[in-house]
Amino acid sequence: MRLRRPDFTDWPLRDNALVFLAVAAIVWMAGSRLAAQVDALSARTGMGQGVAGLVLLGVITSLSELPVSGSVSAALGRRR
Repeated sequence: MRLRRPDFTDWPLRDNALVFLAVAAIVWMAGSRLAAQVDALSARTGMGQGVAGLVLLGVITSLSELPVSGSVSAALGRRR
């Protein structure tokens, strides 16, 4: 079963604004939690906050590649 992407052009401006505000709030909360995690990581390991931030940022940006790599390897595994 294939999921369809929603077409937001058919939505009224008010609904699009509400979706935007909801997602912006989620990003804001996640960023606040990330900042707290960076502080905790730098305090426990003794590394600077900048280095700890870079490490967590690298991990977070790599997370989106995990499902892609998994689906490609599953597809290649079926071909053999």
